[in-house]
Amino acid sequence: MDKLFKALSDITRRELLLLIFTHSKLCLCELETVFNLSNSNLSRHLKALEIAKLIKSEKIGKWKHYQISDLGILSVGFIDNVEKKCISEVKIKKIGGMKC
Repeated sequence: MDKLFKALSDITRRELLLLIFTHSKLCLCELETVFNLSNSNLSRHLKALEIAKLIKSEKIGKWKHYQISDLGILSVGFIDNVEKKCISEVKIKKIGGMKC
């Protein structure tokens, strides 16, 4: 439980979770185009979400691809209710046509 709340306590991780929720699967290279973070910093945030079982990943080629977990879906509903914020209002940049 502590890992879940620790993961959700960070705004960047919540934004990552919401972005992954709005797409069926995203690779690290696509997430790098959206967030102004170093690869290692972004990977650290994603690892925290994985440890909390909010997202899951699979390695395809040299890139990791992330998708929302069942717990992640429930958490998005929780975030939406607590923050009184619609998912569509979250600052999400469109990820277009990048191939990994």
